[in-house]
Amino acid sequence: MVQNIIIDIGVIETLAIIAGIAGSLISVAWFASGRFARLEALVEGLDKRMTNIEGNFVGAFIQQSPIGLTEKGMKLLGESGLHEYIDSVQDELIKLAAEDLEEIETTYDIQDLAFDFFDSIQFDLSFEKTLKEYAYESGVSMQVLRRVAGIYFRDVLIERKEKLEAEPVETEATNT
Repeated sequence: MVQNIIIDIGVIETLAIIAGIAGSLISVAWFASGRFARLEALVEGLDKRMTNIEGNFVGAFIQQSPIGLTEKGMKLLGESGLHEYIDSVQDELIKLAAEDLEEIETTYDIQDLAFDFFDSIQFDLSFEKTLKEYAYESGVSMQVLRRVAGIYFRDVLIERKEKLEAEPVETEATNT
C-alpha cells in the first residue's frame, strides 16, 4: 500500500525556504573563503622557505641577514644570463616592481618585494627557455635561479633607493 504525502505551501513560504538555504550557503562560502585564503598564505610561505632551503643546499646563497649570494650564486647569476638581463632592463624592472620606491620604508620590505617580483615575473619565451636549459644543465631549479635574481635585484633596488634619498629635494625656497 503506497501513500502519497502532499505538502501544500504557498509562494511566500517557498521563497522563504529558498532564501534561508541561499543565505546558509553564502555564509558557509564566505567562512570557507577566509580559511582558503589563510591556507594559501601558509602554502606560499612554505614554498618560499623551501626555495631558501634548496638555494642554501646547492650553495647559491647564504641564509643570513641579509641573504647574500655566494661565489656559486654569482656564477649562476652571470652564466644564466640573469645578471645581463637585469642590468639591460633595470629601469623598466624597477618601474614594474616598485613604482614608488621612495615610499618603501625598510630594506626588508624591498627584499620581500624583489623576491615576490622575481617569483612571478614572466620572461619572454626565448629567455625562459634559455633559463630552463641552464637550470637543467646546472642541476638547480628555476625557483633557485629566480631567487638568485631576486637577491641581485634587491641590491639594485636598495642602491637606487639610496641614490633617490641622497638627491636634494627642490623646494620653492631654493628656487627663489
